Amino acid sequence: MGMAGDICVLFTASDAHIRDYQLIVPSDCVASQDACENERALKYMQRVLEANIQPASELNFQKLKRSDSETAPSD
Repeated sequence: MGMAGDICVLFTASDAHIRDYQLIVPSDCVASQDACENERALKYMQRVLEANIQPASELNFQKLKRSDSETAPSD
């Protein structure tokens, strides 16, 4: 994926969105050379790519895991 919010993360998130993945991009886990560009990229991912951009400390991974398994196709 990468670490640069306005380059690597943004392009990987766009690619994942096209493939219908649920996106979780913790806002406090990405950085860019310019703080304004980082914030702009995060807001774009939230608005256009429907990404969850909550800080990592606010994410409930157990709940996310359950909701993902509930929507997974059964074989």
